Amino acid sequence: MSDSYEKLFRQGRAKAIGQPWSEKELEVLCHIAQTKGHAFSEVAPYIRNGVMSLEDYEKALNKGVEPVSDVKSEELVKKEFASKMAEKPKVLKVERKKK
Repeated sequence: MSDSYEKLFRQGRAKAIGQPWSEKELEVLCHIAQTKGHAFSEVAPYIRNGVMSLEDYEKALNKGVEPVSDVKSEELVKKEFASKMAEKPKVLKVERKKK
């Protein structure tokens, strides 16, 4: 597995290994990080767990809600990615039309 995927995931710059953030998730992530002055890596676990507004993020922080740890998420994602990489690619046959 590529170290760059793992690095992006840990830094909060990717939703999962090999999976980018959706436009809405990225918008919320950037907004919260900039508004609160927090690093992407601090905010990302909350976004991964469904927090989609600054208000929800603040509520989660005030209540002491801990998101699923990155270690658990990362291990699950690694396993999923490894299983996908182990699958044989599908080969499509293309027939050329004779002139």
